[in-house]
Amino acid sequence: MLFIDLSSFESENEKLRNVIRKAAERRIGVLLLALPRDAFFGRENSINLWVED
Repeated sequence: MLFIDLSSFESENEKLRNVIRKAAERRIGVLLLALPRDAFFGRENSINLWVED
């Protein structure tokens, strides 16, 4: 599983497409996170993810 914060690819759509394409070639799942910059200002949360083989 590949976790991608879309803010790290801001205005670099082609690079993002390439990363997703390469992940698909290797049969790796992709999870995209897109949050508005001001939506969670000053808040911190934890995300727990369990993946079974």
